[in-house]
Amino acid sequence: MSGTPVHIEPSRRVLFDVGATFANGATLSGVVNMRGYALRSLYVPSGFQGTTVTFKASPSEVSANNDGKLLVVRDDAGNVVSVTVAAGNFTVFGTEVAEKLNAMGDFIVLVAGSAQNVANGITVTLARVASTK
Repeated sequence: MSGTPVHIEPSRRVLFDVGATFANGATLSGVVNMRGYALRSLYVPSGFQGTTVTFKASPSEVSANNDGKLLVVRDDAGNVVSVTVAAGNFTVFGTEVAEKLNAMGDFIVLVAGSAQNVANGITVTLARVASTK
């Protein structure tokens, strides 16, 4: 994660900001490598189209074009895990949503509810997960 902004939250965990970029006309972002990290928040830029983001995930490395390996993230009741977002705002995940999102695969793609009319990027904040080794 070299070259990415780093900051410290009050619990002293190191946080990293990485981009999930949507091409013009796309609903799928580029792949975010979450291996060893937990999802904390999303920053949605002011030009973002739509109000909902869902997720696809894979336990193995994929590209956004390799949609066959990416599976829709669902909760234990079979519901699609989604977050409501607003352009120009942060979305911080509550405990329940964060647990569902952090249980998914190491590689995720964000899915916008609407096609983007310009190239856009959502900033994803990840927290380093303590090693159990």
